[in-house]
Amino acid sequence: MSIAEVEMQDVHQSIVIGIACVSNSTKQADSIIQNVVNYIEGNTEAIVQNIETEII
Repeated sequence: MSIAEVEMQDVHQSIVIGIACVSNSTKQADSIIQNVVNYIEGNTEAIVQNIETEII
């Protein structure tokens, strides 16, 4: 898994992050990404406003 800030680096009130993972199962990839979202929501004051998922 890889996570990086991909946009809005100069805006301190907002963040856009990209999350990439490699898996042989769509279900497992979705679970990994959801765990990251749950961690962010549970351990920061951040509010996740939008999630875009692309399976290749």
